[in-house]
Amino acid sequence: MNKMYPFVLLLAGCGTYVGNPKKNDGGSPTKEFAPPEIDFVIPSGVATYDDDPATTLNLSSPNDLSGFLLNANEQMRLTQAGVELLKAIKKTNRIIRKVSKEEKITGEGKTSKSLNSAKLSVEYKPISADGYTSSMHVCYDGSNLLYMRWNDLGKKEIYHSGSPKILSRSSENITSRISVDPSLLGGLISLENSGDTDDNFEVIRSFRSSLLAFESSGTRYLSYSKAVSADETTFIPTRYLLAKFDSAALGSYVFWERQCRLTHKEPSDGNGGWCKGSALTQGAGFGSDGERNEAAQEIISKGASITKASDLKKIVFPVTCGS
Repeated sequence: MNKMYPFVLLLAGCGTYVGNPKKNDGGSPTKEFAPPEIDFVIPSGVATYDDDPATTLNLSSPNDLSGFLLNANEQMRLTQAGVELLKAIKKTNRIIRKVSKEEKITGEGKTSKSLNSAKLSVEYKPISADGYTSSMHVCYDGSNLLYMRWNDLGKKEIYHSGSPKILSRSSENITSRISVDPSLLGGLISLENSGDTDDNFEVIRSFRSSLLAFESSGTRYLSYSKAVSADETTFIPTRYLLAKFDSAALGSYVFWERQCRLTHKEPSDGNGGWCKGSALTQGAGFGSDGERNEAAQEIISKGASITKASDLKKIVFPVTCGS
């Protein structure tokens, strides 16, 4: 089944098996798998992502562009968080599509083939663990590229690496974990990232981040936490963000970043520390701590929460690639 959430999230591709069983070389029946892609949309007034660097960050507004741009510098923090999520989803979907549609690897069991002078290995199998019923493991050139597990109700867990070899894309080195659960908070999607990235906002490339998005009564809520490191050991907080928006990109956001340390302490429980923020409409930003804290509490009351920098994790694949 497919379940759609208004304007933002479509948790697509719920089928585990497709078609009739086919015979393998040994004569025993096998199944065909249909790994589900993730279809996730954020209003263009909040964030859009495209492979073209010129359009990666898009601050267009469907309402009033001139007023929207008054807060563009602060709004960019929300946009960047949204782009991080969209970028990870697009990379994941590209790998799924490459394997199942372009390379046409859909049968149960292990399949290996040569691709761009390297070995592509794919394994599909039915599973029964943590509510998941199917899994796919993709290795390329002996390294993990993607591991995903899913069920017929739209629940998914996906790990993917930032390996550019199969996709001929950027040199980023990022490992991501994406979780989708349509049964939680009106449709929940989370993203955890760790690794090195080209981030226009950060001089230090090594980072860890966590993002959670869900819906309540037609409004999408988003929380984001990020930490960076100079030695890949000690991670310091660089940004916490809370936001809400509807299909017309109307809403509000608040954030804390390390430039605010002299005037605002790092938020500990979401009740204070928010140094910047605004409504996603024409006009000035929130003018006082009270306004920002009130906006933060309204978002937190719906189920959003920040993840402390010390709790952000290095993402590690739960599987390994054999020889």
